[in-house]
Amino acid sequence: MVLAPRNFAPLVPAFCGNTIVCCHRDQTVDAERKAAEVDAFYGRAPAARAELLERYGVDWVVYASGAVPPELDARLERRADTACLRLYRVRSP
Repeated sequence: MVLAPRNFAPLVPAFCGNTIVCCHRDQTVDAERKAAEVDAFYGRAPAARAELLERYGVDWVVYASGAVPPELDARLERRADTACLRLYRVRSP
């Protein structure tokens, strides 16, 4: 399971063959709720981040290039970089 920003998420299944937490509004069960959760994860809701990883069994997280929120430092292992994105493997709690 991959967690990615909603503007990037539709590309993940097409290029990687992985399931995404929230992708396209018409192809995601409970899309509005999941979209709000994904936005909160990447926004300013740190308390919800670790819980969201657990609830959906997230294995991979995509971040725009930049720092990972400090509360996730121990949970995420940086695995790949591009000019604008970073890919992290989620470590078990």
